[in-house]
Amino acid sequence: MLDGLKSWFCNFAQFSRALVTPEVLTDIPQPYAEFAIFSCIKGGEISSILGGLIIHPVYRYYLVRKLTPENTTNNSRKIIRNICRRIQGRCLLGGLAIGPIAGFIYIKCCNINEAELKEKCYRIRCHEQNMVWDRSSVAFGFLGWYWRRFQGAVNGISLALVYTILYFTVILIFHLIKISY
Repeated sequence: MLDGLKSWFCNFAQFSRALVTPEVLTDIPQPYAEFAIFSCIKGGEISSILGGLIIHPVYRYYLVRKLTPENTTNNSRKIIRNICRRIQGRCLLGGLAIGPIAGFIYIKCCNINEAELKEKCYRIRCHEQNMVWDRSSVAFGFLGWYWRRFQGAVNGISLALVYTILYFTVILIFHLIKISY
């Protein structure tokens, strides 16, 4: 494990809730590395949503509309689908690459010093909705990667968004109702 990221990993993975103590949450020895990881995950999430839910359908619609009977074959729609899936994967790669760069630019443009960045990292660690989305994005993204490489990772991250929305609307509400009875 990278030196200084053990407390971040304990909080992010939460293999054991006993390991996540207030001391671990406040221990942020490498705020720049932690913020770069956060920015990378957010860049991947945002680009997956853009690539999978916006760019892919719009571009697919455009290519299907551009088909004429003269240049249509039996595999035309399959070829279009594969082209659009490749675009999804490229969006994910772009987001993963641009995320840390955007985070660095944010730090420099806002003149954030190390103490302020530690406070920001602490707030990120304590934000439950954000952590659930990040954890599920990483988990579903890896499952999707195993299934269909980059295109599957994009689909997995999109599923993570759906899971997070369901978790904080339906599942959590049912859990609160169950506790109140």
